[in-house]
Amino acid sequence: MKKDFAIKQSKIETICRQDKIIESIILDFDGTFIKEHILIIWVLFLLLKSRLSINQKIFFFFNSFFRGIASMIFSSCSLTSEWAVQFAYKTFRGIDINTVNYMLNYRKGKKTYAVNLNTAITDILALLLRNIRAVPEISIYSQGSFTYVIRAFLQRQDVKACLENMGIGINSIVINANELETDDDGRFTGNLSGKIQTKFNRIHNMDKSAVFIGDSKDEAVIKKMGLQAVKFINWKKLSIY
Repeated sequence: MKKDFAIKQSKIETICRQDKIIESIILDFDGTFIKEHILIIWVLFLLLKSRLSINQKIFFFFNSFFRGIASMIFSSCSLTSEWAVQFAYKTFRGIDINTVNYMLNYRKGKKTYAVNLNTAITDILALLLRNIRAVPEISIYSQGSFTYVIRAFLQRQDVKACLENMGIGINSIVINANELETDDDGRFTGNLSGKIQTKFNRIHNMDKSAVFIGDSKDEAVIKKMGLQAVKFINWKKLSIY
């Protein structure tokens, strides 16, 4: 653990020396800022912990299974990545918005939730902020999670306290994610409003002075697109691109 921390510290200090002005830190959400992937956890939660009837759960299981496969197939290409997002979110048509809050606050133990803040990311954030004079803009970019669930997660007490201890106010965090529509009864329609966010098109919207923290999938997209405008940190491999 001490060796990993020393490696992180050395690499973060290198970035800060190379980029004297870091105006923005961008975080991927699923599998980076949080340990889990929201849509997968949401599916499992609805199947195992919700009050859906047996028939509803059976339909939901097959619907999520086939849409999940289609989403994975289409997500690998920039031309079809928006279809992947649409396929995935259609799975949740008719699901009550309150299931999101229930899922986020569901505890698996005294210290563990169904959805958990990734402490490896908070370590990297703390190291970056320690080496930067002024607190930069913090943004979350996500294809797999939508704005409502990200905002609700940030407002959870343990997450809010952790970020505020680092000098990051949750209301100052900019969220760039998909907007999932709800009807008048508070149920998701399965439709998205506004521009669809994907792992491919979001790269073009990132500030060139930003440091982007993500996983191997994000790194693969950046390399595939041949982009080097954004400084990228793969938090798992501790590699910099």
